[in-house]
Amino acid sequence: MLFSFIFPVYNEEVHLKNQIEKFIQFVNQKYKNKFEIILVENGSKDKSWSLVKDLEKKFSFVKAYKLPYPSYGRALRKGLSVSLGKKIFFFNVDYFSFDFIEKADKLLNTVDIVIGSKTLANSDDGRSFFRKSITYFFNVFLRLILNYPGTDTHGIKAFKKTKTLIKFAEICHTDNELFDTELILRLTRHGAIFVDLPQKTTELRKSRYSVMRRIKSTFYDLVLIIKAKYFFGNNFFPLVVDADDFGMSEEVNKKILTEIEAGNLDIVSIMPNLVKPKDLNNLKNYFGKIDYSMHFNLLRGKPCEKDNKVQSLINRRGNFYPLPIFVFRLFFGMIPLDEVKLEFLAQYRKLAKAGIYPKYLNSEQHIHILSPINRLLEKEIDKTSIKKIRSLGSSFSSLKRKPLRKFCLVFFKKIFDFKFNKFSDFKNRYDARIVHPGLKLVYKKI
Repeated sequence: MLFSFIFPVYNEEVHLKNQIEKFIQFVNQKYKNKFEIILVENGSKDKSWSLVKDLEKKFSFVKAYKLPYPSYGRALRKGLSVSLGKKIFFFNVDYFSFDFIEKADKLLNTVDIVIGSKTLANSDDGRSFFRKSITYFFNVFLRLILNYPGTDTHGIKAFKKTKTLIKFAEICHTDNELFDTELILRLTRHGAIFVDLPQKTTELRKSRYSVMRRIKSTFYDLVLIIKAKYFFGNNFFPLVVDADDFGMSEEVNKKILTEIEAGNLDIVSIMPNLVKPKDLNNLKNYFGKIDYSMHFNLLRGKPCEKDNKVQSLINRRGNFYPLPIFVFRLFFGMIPLDEVKLEFLAQYRKLAKAGIYPKYLNSEQHIHILSPINRLLEKEIDKTSIKKIRSLGSSFSSLKRKPLRKFCLVFFKKIFDFKFNKFSDFKNRYDARIVHPGLKLVYKKI
């Protein structure tokens, strides 16, 4: 697949069908069988989703996705995450350019980003004076405060698909109007080469958002970008990408292997008690391309150690207890740490016997952050090939879009720290962007 064209869709009922079919007529004639069109509907209150589904049924190269609420940034992020093209374009239903596609196609052979600029001298901006003024002052702000070297960030653009692009898209803090702005800022600060192209811009329709709503969401996103850049500078660059749950299911395994092939992963975390020998053999084929992590699991499936040696960890059917019961039993001393140790070593031995020697360690549902398990693991990894354990901060940040689960994790850690003494973090730790390929989470294809 050569091209992926991503269109966020929000309340586009009036123009959607005509605009997309016009777009299809051009690209199908020019790039037949070399492209896909990704339509991400997000929280529309009109018939946009119905029209998107109609287009998907009519054209095999159209892919339809739905988000539950309006979010320009999440729509673009979703489109990126499912895209298969080597060259990725961000367009709007009311604004795209065939001339831009042809020029960007050639430029992306030598650069990383091509941006359609509304503010270059040769550009023709047909929008209202008010909207042009906002764009001008916003771009001045980007140059003065955020040191952006370009002339525009918010318009049509094209990217060469790289591992860095996928990483940055995952760690961007913004979800609203400035997602693409933050993405470009991160990429250019990381050394990505970009080119600005002059564009002719006209208004097909008025903005679907009120002025106050746009100002509010833009201000909020700017605060997030400034906070990330100036107060948490280390996090402005991508962390390693760690895919959890290899061994959970065939679907998860297949998706993780696909992501490895695409070069989007640095680490794969393996669930020793669930993974099958054939899947371990498949994973071994990628040795050198990714690193292995042991996903220590005491919450799903059956143990690797003999049942009679880990009786406190399993129920009558020989299965691990779910998280709430496990936490209760651990807190009240119903689980001897010797049994946790035996199961940890048994899970490690299974991987080592298969010829996989993990460098990293993490756990199912982040139970490795709970005292006294964290101290036990920090001691026991000395007997293995494991060098680093996933940091507490990495575990917490992975749940930033799941506030209830994050609250529960923080609560459990606090009460365990109170009883078993506070544990700050691991001496040998690693930070990672945690992803779960293959799992059907908030974003799902309908």
